[in-house]
Amino acid sequence: MTAAYLVTAQVAGLGLVVWLRPRVAAAFRAPRSFLSNLLGLCLLGAAAVLSSVLPVFRFPNPTGRYRVGTTSLRMVDESRTEPNSTNPREHRELMVQIWYPAGDPPPGLQPERYLANLDGPNARELIRREFGPLFGQLNRVRSHSYGNLSVSPNGGPFPIVIFSPSWGGSRNQDTALVEDLASHGFVVAGIDHTHGAGITVFPDGRVVFSNPDLTMDTSTAAGVQRFLRQTDEQGDIRARDASFVLDELGRMNAGGWPGLLSGHLDLARAGILGYSFGGVVALRACQRDPRFKAGINLDGLLYRESDRARLNQPFMIFNSDDSPPSAAEMARSPAQKMSGDGFRIQDDFLKLNGGYNLTVQGANHPNFCDSPLFSPLRRLTGGGSINPRRCFRIVSEYTRAFFEKHLEGRPTPLLDGQSPEFLDVKVEIFHRGLSTAEHPAGPR
Repeated sequence: MTAAYLVTAQVAGLGLVVWLRPRVAAAFRAPRSFLSNLLGLCLLGAAAVLSSVLPVFRFPNPTGRYRVGTTSLRMVDESRTEPNSTNPREHRELMVQIWYPAGDPPPGLQPERYLANLDGPNARELIRREFGPLFGQLNRVRSHSYGNLSVSPNGGPFPIVIFSPSWGGSRNQDTALVEDLASHGFVVAGIDHTHGAGITVFPDGRVVFSNPDLTMDTSTAAGVQRFLRQTDEQGDIRARDASFVLDELGRMNAGGWPGLLSGHLDLARAGILGYSFGGVVALRACQRDPRFKAGINLDGLLYRESDRARLNQPFMIFNSDDSPPSAAEMARSPAQKMSGDGFRIQDDFLKLNGGYNLTVQGANHPNFCDSPLFSPLRRLTGGGSINPRRCFRIVSEYTRAFFEKHLEGRPTPLLDGQSPEFLDVKVEIFHRGLSTAEHPAGPR
């Protein structure tokens, strides 16, 4: 809006000159007034374009009956040392943000800012580092969540969903989705996986950046192998983070440490949800911790052969609108080879374990997080041809239906097959242990 502010200052200045020095003002009427007006129009045009391309947008309104409260907590796992530290006395330390069903906010209370997780003395620089120089307006975007609001007295105890973000992502990466879940009666806990998240800010002002060794270099075969080793290590670390957060929520629910949520959580109904690599973490957390009763992978590529191992919990996978690479593409490119292997592992996993496989037409990988809402220019956000709010509705409806069925035992017709309301979603339902020939939908 700087351009619009300049025009306002220009008009105010000229008005002051006309009022105080009319003879001086007369000397500017022509042709200087024409040039001045032209400049003003150009500046206003620039302001209009920039505010449309980089808007202070509004998140989709939550569709449930509850208001949404949120609180952020520091959690320390005394049973684990920090794997990214050389100090044997440093324990694993996490920042966790919780969204939950709440009552009505008091008059005048504003929802929290979207990027409150980066608040601190250098917040502006942290936002620039995390999102680049173009997206400074994100600091003015507000969520629909109210900080430390009282938990709703109605409908509890509430089922729990743990959220794991992408390889370098933050706990609020899918704010629109988790707010909608909370409005329908779920408690969602998003994790900053310290040293894996791009930026983690602790309450005492300490800032921890992602480990520079965690690079995603897939340009060479050696780079791919190094990255795959890292995914093994990070998958284990982050799955343990998810189990630890579930432990802490149990302690909180039992009154083991103060918290808004004491007595409001149903630990017997816990699921896990992850975006990108977080979807892989969701799978691995389900493999190692039976307390997670259901899991969802939001477009996370399966990397290793063991990802197709036996799983007892129901699982849902969302996919962007991509086709498997050809044999020739896989032979030319290590990255394409890794992608092709991921398609194969995913199909094998679904044939062995059953599950839901959803492909959203026109969706790119970023469409499964908040970033396509940042700008209507897909070149800036990486979003696909689908309208971002349409994609959000698809993901939120199917995610909620899945958790309502498998955590709450509620009937969910949306999961019975192809929906006439969502013809832009290809739905495949795999049944445990059936071969490709036996499966009515076949592979992707």
